[in-house]
Amino acid sequence: MSIAFRSISKHYGTFKALDRIELEIEAGEFLTLLGPSGSGKTTLLMLLAGFARPSSGVIEVAGSDITRMPPHRRDFGVVFQNYALFPHMSVTENVGYPLRMRRCPREEIDRRVADALELVQLGHLAERRIDQLSGGQRQRIALARAVVFSPRVLLMDEPLSALDKKLREQMQIEIRHLHERLGITTIYVTHDQREALTMSDRVAVIDGGRLIQLEEPASLYAHPATRFVADFIGESTLLPVARQAGRFAYGEQPVSIANPVPPGAGEHWLVVRPERLVLLDGAAPDGINRFTGTVEDVVFQGETLLARVRLATGDMLSLRRDTRREVMAGLPRTGEPISLGLAAEETVIVPERAP
Repeated sequence: MSIAFRSISKHYGTFKALDRIELEIEAGEFLTLLGPSGSGKTTLLMLLAGFARPSSGVIEVAGSDITRMPPHRRDFGVVFQNYALFPHMSVTENVGYPLRMRRCPREEIDRRVADALELVQLGHLAERRIDQLSGGQRQRIALARAVVFSPRVLLMDEPLSALDKKLREQMQIEIRHLHERLGITTIYVTHDQREALTMSDRVAVIDGGRLIQLEEPASLYAHPATRFVADFIGESTLLPVARQAGRFAYGEQPVSIANPVPPGAGEHWLVVRPERLVLLDGAAPDGINRFTGTVEDVVFQGETLLARVRLATGDMLSLRRDTRREVMAGLPRTGEPISLGLAAEETVIVPERAP
């Protein structure tokens, strides 16, 4: 089912939780609402679910206005952050609950519950109590309950936040595969940037109640529209640049860029991703932006090393490299000089804010 938010606003007194959101979601799409705490992403999800009403604007599903439709008539599956499972019911009873509320025949309930549990690979736990399940198993049961009645849309509000890092990353892939099998339009809320990039067809970045940028994950990472997006998505260093004679410069050094600068207002910033930097030995070739400084420290982080470099301007720059022996051997040590390059094709300049 396609979904459209038409100039959606939500006010609590003088506070604008959402400010004229315009957003269209394609049928079968996995779209993530990404933003920091208090940005408005969960408020937008709750408006779509029907648990709150917008102060103004219209919500459409498959072209029909559902703005004032009660939640139980929207036929949406919802997975909450705390899963909202019934502790006094078994796994089978929890998953079958939406079907019983719809007064489905017993034979149909049994069949669809079995199918849903097979989908999340937990059919062997059908008679377990909820308090006998691990966090990851409870998350799967919540998913099974949300999809057992074949909802038109699936809504998920930070369902992985309570899991440890390894299990959370495993579940990201499993949820993505589940979406591919079912093809249900899915709206997912998270503040975890890596989670959003891993799972989504597109990511909607929200801050201060406004939709800041809407892109596919790779494009969002490579081409942020504002300083906020560049800083929030992934790891980066932001260096102030000034416009001089129609070009941008960092300090006295002109900056070579091959990407258009997004329109915007305020100061401009050079976005330096630590994995995009290369070590230079000698003069920088044409089309390479050069940064020189001193290595302040090198931090071992398992699969990668993070080197922090103090530039001659006083700014700090980060360089990330893998921990293969030959790579580690080629890195300067703490206190040694270092010269780094950033290709024009990898160089991104963003405005402070959108126009």
